[in-house]
Amino acid sequence: MSLTLPLDRARFYVSCMERRGFSARDVLKGTGLTTRELQSRYSQASPAQYRQLMQNMLALTGNAKLGLEIGQEYKISDMGVLGYAMLSSKTMRQARMVMSRYNKLVGQVLGSPTTSRTSAGGSPHRKPSRLEISTPLRSRNCSLPR
Repeated sequence: MSLTLPLDRARFYVSCMERRGFSARDVLKGTGLTTRELQSRYSQASPAQYRQLMQNMLALTGNAKLGLEIGQEYKISDMGVLGYAMLSSKTMRQARMVMSRYNKLVGQVLGSPTTSRTSAGGSPHRKPSRLEISTPLRSRNCSLPR
């Protein structure tokens, strides 16, 4: 059985690129995905399709810092109910436990199963620091919906 991921993140990426003046067609080139599939809540994509999408984004913009810029545009509301559940956590550790436990149930994927154990901004093999585990989420730079 091959791994597939919901297209919610791909929709967000394409939207960000459209705001930068790029067409969805150009962003999706070579992925095998269509704009019609992006609109369906039930469509899924493979990790290879997501990689191609990201390669297209980087090639179109020529901006090595694009991931950081797009990350700043991501809001907790973009994650739906799972985002709010994570925000209500007292620590990053609790937030990660909420995400790990309810991610598939909610149907939101923040990363592949191997990256679901990563610490904030870290690699799957790095243990989170005590500061990352104990810092309240509300003191972190989280964007709230307006």
